[in-house]
Amino acid sequence: MFETYHLSFYEECIGIINKLHIENGLLIASIGKIFLVLPLEMEEQMLPHIGKRVAVLRTDIPGKSYLFRVVSDQDGECDGGE
Repeated sequence: MFETYHLSFYEECIGIINKLHIENGLLIASIGKIFLVLPLEMEEQMLPHIGKRVAVLRTDIPGKSYLFRVVSDQDGECDGGE
């Protein structure tokens, strides 16, 4: 078993996507050193980017709860809020 992390509003996670898997109807993304819980709908968008450095931002915008983008190596690392 592993510990998962949920982003707070306007918290961003940046790192390399190592793996995606589905557990209990949720998408678990291994990004950097953490296991990030995301909506299942993001799987299709994220799957082509395994092995790439990405950013996931949680928002309070209706219809855009999470924003996703591929980022450069100059951006920071996700630390899982620690």
